[in-house]
Amino acid sequence: MTYYECEACGQLADFADAHGRPLHRECPVCEEQSVWKTAFTDERTGVSF
Repeated sequence: MTYYECEACGQLADFADAHGRPLHRECPVCEEQSVWKTAFTDERTGVSF
């Protein structure tokens, strides 16, 4: 599972259709188009913090 981070505010999200590429999508926090870059990838089923 790959998580992406909004460059503007740091919001994390999982975009299943991104396949590890940087994205240009609307951020629910910023409420505007933002660049999303890979924050981290976890090959396990779940993520623990």
